[in-house]
Amino acid sequence: MNHSRARAEKKPETAKQSLTPEEFDSSLKLGYGALMGTLSGHQRKVTSVAITPDNLRVLSASDDRTIKVWHLENGTEIMTLAGHNDWVRAVTVTPDGKQAISASDDRSIKVWDLATGTELFTLTGHTDMIRSLIVTPDSKQLISGSSDHTIKIWCLATAKEIDTLIGHHSWVRSLAITADGKRLISASYDNTIKVWSLKKRQELMTLTGHKEAVVTVAVTPDDRRLISGSTDKTIKVWNLATGENLFTLKGHKEPVRSVVVSPDGELLFSAGNDKIIKIWQLKNGQEFFTLQGHSTIVRSLVITSDGHKLISAAEDGSVKVWNLTKDDKFWSVKAHGDRIMGLAITFDQKYLVSASFDKTVKVLKLKQGEEVVTLKSHTDKVQAVAMIPHKMQAISGSRDNTLKLWDLHSGKLVKTLYSDPRQGHAAWIRAVAVTPDGKQAISGSVDHKLQVWNLAAGAELKTIAGHASAVQAVVITPDGERVISGSVDTTVKVWHLATGAELLQLKGHKGTVRSLCVTADGSKVISGSSDCHIIVWNLATGEKLFTLSGHTGRVRGLAVTNDSQYLISASEDCTLKVWDLHQLLAIATFRGADAFWCCALSPDSQIIVAGDYSGQIYCGKLADLIS
Repeated sequence: MNHSRARAEKKPETAKQSLTPEEFDSSLKLGYGALMGTLSGHQRKVTSVAITPDNLRVLSASDDRTIKVWHLENGTEIMTLAGHNDWVRAVTVTPDGKQAISASDDRSIKVWDLATGTELFTLTGHTDMIRSLIVTPDSKQLISGSSDHTIKIWCLATAKEIDTLIGHHSWVRSLAITADGKRLISASYDNTIKVWSLKKRQELMTLTGHKEAVVTVAVTPDDRRLISGSTDKTIKVWNLATGENLFTLKGHKEPVRSVVVSPDGELLFSAGNDKIIKIWQLKNGQEFFTLQGHSTIVRSLVITSDGHKLISAAEDGSVKVWNLTKDDKFWSVKAHGDRIMGLAITFDQKYLVSASFDKTVKVLKLKQGEEVVTLKSHTDKVQAVAMIPHKMQAISGSRDNTLKLWDLHSGKLVKTLYSDPRQGHAAWIRAVAVTPDGKQAISGSVDHKLQVWNLAAGAELKTIAGHASAVQAVVITPDGERVISGSVDTTVKVWHLATGAELLQLKGHKGTVRSLCVTADGSKVISGSSDCHIIVWNLATGEKLFTLSGHTGRVRGLAVTNDSQYLISASEDCTLKVWDLHQLLAIATFRGADAFWCCALSPDSQIIVAGDYSGQIYCGKLADLIS
């Protein structure tokens, strides 16, 4: 035991907040899985995170040889604990919340007073790097796992080693203790998991099944199941009493680094080298949600004891905080297996229709998100969908170069609209819109053209050409006389539908025009772009009226209310924004878990729907979002 005192650098009360500034905006609402903020301050990889029992402070350990203590509510850095001479590999907090404990490649363990940041003592005894730490539920004993293949048990009151457990044949990478404090679980690079009796300090069983190193373990709160994650890219769920492998979860494309279980035992969170966090339902092993936001390997996860926040640490030196509370007023459902490209609501406002990269179109109940039917016929990614006015029919456009007309009552395909490549589309269909009378459809394609279709006959009427690059968005004016298109060539073009003549060309964006909408009175067209800006144009003159700025990602979707007061925008920055077009400012922001790729409003403008990159659909009332 070493009683040398290391230095704790405390931050002043005026320390800069590291959480995303929007977190403190009263107009911001968070969806389940939304990123709340990022804690930035470490200079190298963050290897481990822990949280105090009161859920008020987060601790992070790093290869920069420090441990940082953060205020979880506002993201301020409270102090930095410095004293290790090499990378800090693990950090934990005693269940009574009084002490922080860290382990390092310098082969030492340091115990800190969490109130003052003072180092209380140093434990030495391991002969190689220390990779994991855990404290018994009574806060009396500390257990450490090391690259020297051993597990050591320490008395925190006396700062002395009690015993050493020997059995693994390689690095001990992770440790867990059952809630009753009776059993210890260890994971090793020898591809095994061992269960030990803490009272007798004897091995009870060895679990085998992983094909590569086991680097993370967790136990469900009821002590009935054990979860392990491996460099073999799988997660295994075990019966802790019998050692039986109940099922294996496959979804990560790279090694799994960390697993944690929700306090209610219903959900499992996993992360690893593929930079994503997956959420699984433990009752059936189904993947429930995916969180994306890290740009490097995710090394460690921890969840607050109330289950409201998840904290993740990554090799880019960042610590991220995620929202795990659900807003009953804004439901979400995993509808597709890939990004959602288009959404439309039926005119009776009972159903929602979605188009996805998973090659399907789905019909869901608008109120509950319950799936009614999956429409399958496209042979490639579906990129657009629109309703046929006053009918229970929808039309979808795909990368298979076809349009398909669907009967939503029966869930059957009515007809497929093929284009003659010599005259019509010769490439992917990216956008589709239907005239107010329901007689014609207009499609926009990567081939730079728009195609006008007779829906009754399923025949091409005319081709409209003029863009210098792919058409990304198409809308029709309420009077049905003009078609408006947005393109990769950064322009918006207004066309006369009857003749195909170009009426206006609107220039102002510096990136691809990806989304369009028209006000109900037909006086304005609104465009969203890859330049992150939204421009409102006078449709009669082509004059740029004003620009709305606030998104930090491509603007993928737009929808405007019937009274032309509110604009909804969906962006790859993971947010939906509500803009007041009279005040020319954003009055509400909803942050989801992933990039939004589309949005739509119900015919009465009261309900907002949005689809994201992971296949999740969000739905809520506009009034609730702006309240």
